[in-house]
Amino acid sequence: MAFIFRTFAAPLNVQHIISNFWFFESDEGIGAYTHYATATVFPKIVFGLEGFFSISSDEGRQIKLDGSGFNGQTNTFMKLIVYSKKVSVFGVVLKPYSLFGLTGHTAEILNNEYLDFNSIWSTLGKNLEEEVITAPNHYSRIKIISSFLEKKWNKNCKSQGNIMIANAANELINLEGVLDINKISDKYSLSVRQFERNFKKMTGFSPKHFHRISRFKKAIDICLENRLKMTDIAYHFGYFDQAHFIKDFKQFSGYTPLRYQNLASSDIVFTKI
Repeated sequence: MAFIFRTFAAPLNVQHIISNFWFFESDEGIGAYTHYATATVFPKIVFGLEGFFSISSDEGRQIKLDGSGFNGQTNTFMKLIVYSKKVSVFGVVLKPYSLFGLTGHTAEILNNEYLDFNSIWSTLGKNLEEEVITAPNHYSRIKIISSFLEKKWNKNCKSQGNIMIANAANELINLEGVLDINKISDKYSLSVRQFERNFKKMTGFSPKHFHRISRFKKAIDICLENRLKMTDIAYHFGYFDQAHFIKDFKQFSGYTPLRYQNLASSDIVFTKI
């Protein structure tokens, strides 16, 4: 088997909550695979089906994981390392604004953090974990998780204000140029202060920081495709200059663009989760 990585589309009825599902499995032993996770505005739910893995941050923190929980949105890079002879993980990539609606907690508490289900959903989370782990196949897991999350969302997140912020987050994800905070807050009939406060509550980040990370993620895709020069990428995405682009790139990935390109083409695993 060695190494398996697959992604699955979210069912239509939960695509406003879930970006996609993924599955990772390895039986090559401790340290055989490393996933270099760049900064991301997309939080995740991770179900540990078998084995252990660890998360290491750029600050030197290391968390050994052998269960299930929330892996929050990040504004720094992290490494996920296989920590047992065999590891099997099923994951859910959430929309950037989903945590607040699903948990009732301000998204900021999960910035760069990992919390187990007991900390958020207590018994309900434990029951969900057991159902997912014992499900006969991945499609059953998708059905179980989708049903659970849809009920949570419908219960907690129906207000017009929350829907507006969700729409704004989607708009910022697709924005490639410079963010005009006054223009976007006016569009949603909010003062800049109100917009920033509500946006941070639902996504964990200020609109400006959220846009920086989203812009970086789009730039990194083009960088890996090696289609444009660094100066052209910087100009296309509204960076002041190439130096500004490289600074953001290093902060959010841990590497310069050139070094990242070289690593991505080597035998080090860069999976886009």
